[in-house]
Amino acid sequence: MKYTAVHFKLSRPTEELREIIIAELSNTKFEGFLETETGVVAYIETGVIENTDLQGFSFMKNPAFGKIITETEFILEKNWNELWESNYEPAIISDEVVIKAPFHNLGKRYKYEITIEPKMSFGTGHHETTSLMMQQLSALDIKGQSVLDVGCGTGVLAIYASLKGATSVTAIDINEWAIENTIENAVKNNVINIRVLPGNINVLENEQFDTVIANITRNVLIEEIPQYCRRLNQHGVLLLSGFLKPDLGDITRAAADYGMKYDSHVQKKDWVAAKFLKI
Repeated sequence: MKYTAVHFKLSRPTEELREIIIAELSNTKFEGFLETETGVVAYIETGVIENTDLQGFSFMKNPAFGKIITETEFILEKNWNELWESNYEPAIISDEVVIKAPFHNLGKRYKYEITIEPKMSFGTGHHETTSLMMQQLSALDIKGQSVLDVGCGTGVLAIYASLKGATSVTAIDINEWAIENTIENAVKNNVINIRVLPGNINVLENEQFDTVIANITRNVLIEEIPQYCRRLNQHGVLLLSGFLKPDLGDITRAAADYGMKYDSHVQKKDWVAAKFLKI
């Protein structure tokens, strides 16, 4: 399969701007990302990019990014895999949790060793929002509970929830590659109680869960928070990430409108993962 690498070159590259680009592109057909000295390289199937308006992304119109130059090049899937193996390192979340690729040999043992095929950087633990959500999940006792992972990506959060003792886990995503990757990674980790469904929160009808986790983007979270809250059991826990610290107030107010009480949040750089309780 052929891929196209799109180079988004910034006139004033910063880590924060790179992260915002990756956050937006991760909700599209792009399947992998690398941060470079000049910006971000994003990978997409060559047949798909023909219908992708590169100038239509919000960051392309944001003056804070300055001038952005886009350049494209064609690559083969073989080169894609070699690229990851040469650049991808294990993501150590804590003394108990590590996210690794199948080709990694760890120097120590961890209680939870999650194997993720690194087909994209979101969902491998390297982005702040994924590691923050892993941190929030680490602090929860979800043994015997039902868990919903909205926007599952690689399935890493759903897999971690299962390994921590969740009785049932449902993972949903609007992207076809995410569904395939989650199923593949569940098999790699010998997890058999994850149900993977294509689509957004509306595919679940009236099902209820003890814990709902969503690592998406600010606008999607605010739009879907009413649905998350309705699907939570009484005294359930809602974990949200994918947004920056200045957006925490808007997220908290949106959750409060639907009976959710802010409990706490963790922060890494400017990214936040917040915990809410259904009262």
